[in-house]
Amino acid sequence: MLESNAFDVKLISARPIFEFHLLFTRQQPRQNPRLQPSDEISAQGNKKRERNKERGRNRWKGEMAASSSEGEEFYLRYYVGHKGKFGHEFLEFEFRPDGKLRYANNSNYKNDTMIRKEVFVTPSVLRECRRIINDSEIMKEDDNNWPEPDRVGRQELEIVMGNEHISFTTSKIGSLVDVQTSKDPEGLRIFYYLVQDLVIFAECFQLFLGY
Repeated sequence: MLESNAFDVKLISARPIFEFHLLFTRQQPRQNPRLQPSDEISAQGNKKRERNKERGRNRWKGEMAASSSEGEEFYLRYYVGHKGKFGHEFLEFEFRPDGKLRYANNSNYKNDTMIRKEVFVTPSVLRECRRIINDSEIMKEDDNNWPEPDRVGRQELEIVMGNEHISFTTSKIGSLVDVQTSKDPEGLRIFYYLVQDLVIFAECFQLFLGY
């Protein structure tokens, strides 16, 4: 059964539990008659978005100030690449002390173009990155007995955490077999797994930005 009038429409089924009401009410007078309804809604939406952006900026600044007050400097850069028939192909990213993540991925295979992304991350992201590094204990290792870079490729890892600074250089690692047959399998294994975690961690953010 359908009951209707100018401002009220009710659709009522045979069972009361399935009763739906669609109510139409007169629009109230606008406070600003110079604005059309759509313009006023758009203006309100813009103001709300600006307020949210300002809150986000203030929160980010507060977190950065709190993070810097800890007194621990942090920087991370990783590079892996090689030069072959497709030119210089590489992946490189860095987390900077100001929270900027810079990401670059160049592959000329099938005429792919270089991907470059930059994004600011929150201090909580930097703390998580530091946690991953601390848990790996990579800061206790050295690259004295690691394979030298060769025609297969090159890897570079640089980390600054507080007063500690490491800068490692080695060849590309194809699999754990390369790790186990090296002169320093334990140290290279730590490097191998840490790099995998860091690459996934960095690529998560560039995927959010899209290609």
